[in-house]
Amino acid sequence: MEEEQPAEILTKSQQKKKRKQEHWEQKKKYQKEQKQKKKKKKHRVSCLYKNNREEWDKRKNEGLKVIIDCDFESYLTEKEKSSLKQQIMYCYAVNKRSEHPINLILTGVSQGLKEDIDKVSYGNWPLEMHPESYLEKFNKDNLVYLTADSENELEIFDTNNVYIIGGLVDHNRLKMITHNKATEQGIKTTKLPILKYIKLERSTVLTVNHVAELIIKYHETGDWQLSINNAIPPRKIAKLSQD
Repeated sequence: MEEEQPAEILTKSQQKKKRKQEHWEQKKKYQKEQKQKKKKKKHRVSCLYKNNREEWDKRKNEGLKVIIDCDFESYLTEKEKSSLKQQIMYCYAVNKRSEHPINLILTGVSQGLKEDIDKVSYGNWPLEMHPESYLEKFNKDNLVYLTADSENELEIFDTNNVYIIGGLVDHNRLKMITHNKATEQGIKTTKLPILKYIKLERSTVLTVNHVAELIIKYHETGDWQLSINNAIPPRKIAKLSQD
């Protein structure tokens, strides 16, 4: 009878290396599966909005409510206003391609921003736009502002809540502005659990469209690691937080 070989004991460094390898293998496997799914169901997946608009609208209306707070326009330069409009367009495009779209809503929308979006969309985008503040449209008790400056960290989304993304471009110039606004209004705040899974190259603040895409991906998969890996550009990721 052969003697059992003792289990290999790994050093801390080897354990970290092993975890890192397992993580990247998982990511690679997921990306391969997604690529195959897209290849097999390219027409159906990418065209759910076109082929079954009624079903897409139903899923959107039942989906997680996410607001982009556009009430910071007075703080933005003309270049930043243009960039914000572009980011909103990206948000819409990602949501439109999703089989499980979120209910994306814009509040504090100026007439100029509305006209700019209407020009691009020909007024046909299924995107709610309101000139009023979110305080006038929703129960304050259900509002949660997503801000990297919050001391609270999100674990899962509560579908009874309405989550707010600040419509800002240069966060470094306007530090704490969303957190301070929410605090003054008596609104709950939280931050996405990004740093649990990765380290960012510089700032922990993401663009509006990256935050929206991360939320959409999580809404689809229920997996933070996969959602973060797929929503955040590799150039912004320094290394895994477990390294």
